[in-house]
Amino acid sequence: MVARWLRTYRVLRNHVDARNSQAIRWLGWLGFTLKPAVPYGVARLPFHPFERSA
Repeated sequence: MVARWLRTYRVLRNHVDARNSQAIRWLGWLGFTLKPAVPYGVARLPFHPFERSA
């Protein structure tokens, strides 16, 4: 079964705070691919870009 949002959007991308280990585990469980942390935002804190494709 394909998630409903995957029928509408081919790729979903965002960033997650590298300190948020619970969210990182959950995104992995959901099937998202996480990339290495990079400085992001005004404070330049480490965030992992993540994405999932249809």
